[in-house]
Amino acid sequence: MARCLLDFHAKTSGGEFMVFGMEMLAVRSARIVQALDASTHNVANINTPGYKAVSMSFLPDPEGRWEGRIPTMPREYVDFSQGAVTETGNPLDMAVDGDGFFVVSTPDGEAYTRDGRFTVNNDGELTSLEGHPVMSKQGAVVINGNDVSVSAEGALRVDDIEIGKLRIVSFDNPSALTAAGSGLFYDDSGEAGLQEDGDSKVAGRSLEQSNVATIREMVRLIDTHRVFESYQKVMQTVQDMDELSTNRIGRIA
Repeated sequence: MARCLLDFHAKTSGGEFMVFGMEMLAVRSARIVQALDASTHNVANINTPGYKAVSMSFLPDPEGRWEGRIPTMPREYVDFSQGAVTETGNPLDMAVDGDGFFVVSTPDGEAYTRDGRFTVNNDGELTSLEGHPVMSKQGAVVINGNDVSVSAEGALRVDDIEIGKLRIVSFDNPSALTAAGSGLFYDDSGEAGLQEDGDSKVAGRSLEQSNVATIREMVRLIDTHRVFESYQKVMQTVQDMDELSTNRIGRIA
């Protein structure tokens, strides 16, 4: 009898079966947490201009230990679809209508954004909210005047004098871009396929809104949270069973 119980404990507690089961639950729970984080981030940025919704995808374990059972390698996907463009009346607000991105200069190099909430710094440079200079085809944009406007082709005019043309770029493979927060993306891999964009249009006195589908994302957030709570309960149950079997074997021994 004691031998049978020891065999059972080896399979369900300290042995491979229990370890595998706990690993499987732990990995799935971690996966759910990542999905929960993505949905939470989306909901928090529903009203952030230029924000692009993210989602998590999970690839099979490359070592094949859990092949056919549990995808474990997370990858974040960004939905680059167009958000609604709305007028704001602010002459420094600009929106890209199309696949293009504004180009800004950062300490880490050239970055790309859809957030057109621009401002002017103390040196008269047109910058992003984070203070990164917005780039034209001629370089940084300097605003020396009050009446600012931009054409659909990205030509900037100050007091009715053209001062340059915004640099708008697009990518053959935008999924290769690296998201860096604050609406910025970098082409760290060099595999995004950057090209100068001649098709996108620029809307002045306007902003592109977040492309998060509000109701769908709220439902997803609630559902994911419920699943996470369920996994927590299952893990607690497995842990309780393991402790119970260990205590019983200890008494028999």
